[in-house]
Amino acid sequence: MIIDVPLGLFKGQSSVIDQSKVDEFREKLAVRYPWLSHDALDTILKEARRVCAEQVRKERTLVQRGRDLISSRRLSEAIRLLERHLKSHPEDGDAWQLKGEAGCKIGRTEEGFHAISTGIKISSKTQIR
Repeated sequence: MIIDVPLGLFKGQSSVIDQSKVDEFREKLAVRYPWLSHDALDTILKEARRVCAEQVRKERTLVQRGRDLISSRRLSEAIRLLERHLKSHPEDGDAWQLKGEAGCKIGRTEEGFHAISTGIKISSKTQIR
């Protein structure tokens, strides 16, 4: 059985479950799947947290791998990796800035400056003030 767990159940871009939303989610599941026990609902929440944690780890890892590739001067490879990440996470300002840094270092300055500018704009929108 596949159950879609809303991302809104988690706090921000983390795998921490927002406890204020758990009861509402449990009620929805109980209505849709009345045969599920309380323990089954606990298992679903536990598995959802595990899957979300794994996804968060993978996303962070891609950006970190991009940093590592830049540090080791594997710039074209870093750009390809960051572009792949940005396809699914276009609002990741850090990834845009890293892509821009790598682009500038290999002589693609116009593209690099554009990526850096995009990253700065995104980051300035998401900063807590």
